[in-house]
Amino acid sequence: MSDLEREKAAIVDELEGERYTHTALRERVADRHDCSEAAVSRAISALHDAGTITHEQGFFELADD
Repeated sequence: MSDLEREKAAIVDELEGERYTHTALRERVADRHDCSEAAVSRAISALHDAGTITHEQGFFELADD
């Protein structure tokens, strides 16, 4: 599994429990999974572009299936 795929999986895991602002999600995933905030930001963008996560009223959350 590539670093990007690991970061994307970590983001999805975090969002299964609650919503996060971009900053809070980036910091939490970077801290918990020992990766850079820039890498997490790229993974957030990839998930958002793919429609896996949504950004509503300042918060990211998993997209409804």
